[in-house]
Amino acid sequence: MLVQDLMIKDVVTAKKDISVKQCIDILFKMHIASIVIIDEDRKIIGIFTEHDIIRVIAQDIALNTLLEDVMTTNVVTVSIDSTFAEAKELMRTYRIRRIPVVDSEGKLTGLISFRHIIDELFEIIPRTR
Repeated sequence: MLVQDLMIKDVVTAKKDISVKQCIDILFKMHIASIVIIDEDRKIIGIFTEHDIIRVIAQDIALNTLLEDVMTTNVVTVSIDSTFAEAKELMRTYRIRRIPVVDSEGKLTGLISFRHIIDELFEIIPRTR
């Protein structure tokens, strides 16, 4: 099975110049746990997750701080042509629950998330009750 068969195609993104507060508002309103930060060419420059929120709070960083100053910048990605096994291994190796999917030009095309994978598995398991 390929990554492109399992990925979330409608990924929530933001630009690096929004504030932490604005990003948290988006995460809360959309009931999601991460937002991918992209440039004008849809290339990934960072990711902001619930773990980053905890770090911001623990380090007493102001909520009006720009994302570019607090986002995770060493983003692990997977190619759209990769297998699910390859994506799973990257997630296990780097201990991450989300991995952005990129095309051959390095542009964001989707997202694989642990939660989405679990949801998909439960969709294919027949209900017995």
